[in-house]
Amino acid sequence: MTRRTAVIAIIIGITLLLNAAGLALFLMNSGSWQVDPEEHIANVFFKVAGLGLPLTGGLIALRRPGNQVGWGLLLVAFLLVLATFSDDYAGRAIDTGGLPAADWAALTRVCIPALGLGWIPAFLLIFPSGQVPSGLRRFVLIVGILASAGLALCTGFRVGTYGAGHAQIIVNPFGIEVLTPYASTLQSACIGLISLSIVASFGSLLVRFFTTKGDEHQQIKWVLFALAILVPTYALTVIAPRNTEVWAWIAFALALNGLAGAMAIAIIKHRLYDIDRIITGALGYTILTASFLVTYTIVVAGTQRVLAPVSGGNDVAVALTALAVAAIALPARRLIQTTIDQKFHRRTYDAARAIEQFASKLRQQSSLDDIEGDLSHLLRQTMEPSRMILWVRKPR
Repeated sequence: MTRRTAVIAIIIGITLLLNAAGLALFLMNSGSWQVDPEEHIANVFFKVAGLGLPLTGGLIALRRPGNQVGWGLLLVAFLLVLATFSDDYAGRAIDTGGLPAADWAALTRVCIPALGLGWIPAFLLIFPSGQVPSGLRRFVLIVGILASAGLALCTGFRVGTYGAGHAQIIVNPFGIEVLTPYASTLQSACIGLISLSIVASFGSLLVRFFTTKGDEHQQIKWVLFALAILVPTYALTVIAPRNTEVWAWIAFALALNGLAGAMAIAIIKHRLYDIDRIITGALGYTILTASFLVTYTIVVAGTQRVLAPVSGGNDVAVALTALAVAAIALPARRLIQTTIDQKFHRRTYDAARAIEQFASKLRQQSSLDDIEGDLSHLLRQTMEPSRMILWVRKPR
């Protein structure tokens, strides 16, 4: 085992042990706290879902040791697990009164999320090369990191109380009275700078997406596809009602691991060019699902009015609608997918159609000259070669 492999294994091992210890503390605490069953399930799920970040970061660091994205994911995974462990530990310390350093655990719990905000622009700016950028991108990177560090300091040393372990309260022993009049202003300024750095880094990613070609273009496309899923799921955690907020956070945890997985695929370049098919497939199934929902709603409403005098209820309308949707599912999926392929993969679609037509003609022709002519036309139509030589082996 090399030194690099040993370091990666140690970081992953510590992260997983902290994760398991935090899960054990939460399960022990849940008996004394008034924990909602859904929240109980969500906390366990978050800790299980948190396994993806260190494993993905370790894979990138092992396969591409010079790329800082992998090491960054390992560090972020460790800090996130440390924050959740500190929350569970502080709550257990308050509940039992027999564990030391509860105030330090609470401080860690509130500072790490603030410090982690600076990693968002950092990942977007150094991806996919994993190297610190130069010029304006480096300036944005430094601003984001410094602002997140300032936010963590303002949060950690403000005068007041910390929540720990589901409504358990700890008075901040590290509060500095001198900072109290300026704490809110400094926090707002830091949050504003972090927001600007995130917007600027995302804009930089978009500019590179439209100006690059080849592998880098495909790598950025993987991350943009993952972000297109991550951002709406995070928005759901903000706007979701209280009774569904837990499931929104579960979706966000899955999307966050999906982003890490997309980075790993892009950096390692494993099946890099499959992203086009994934995007069109996802788009096709999204349109199909939306169409079925609209069709179901319209048909149920219509058949309910027509059949209500006969059936006296909604069972017949629902059954007929289900049968209608099942009958049109496969043809509708083929039609939608064909339309998407024609729109986004026109050259590939045209080439596939030309090959199918040539294969159909080939079964009907016996003249070698006709086959040579059709084959030459097919190659010019699909491959567009600058010159072409067709060699036909003569029979012995």
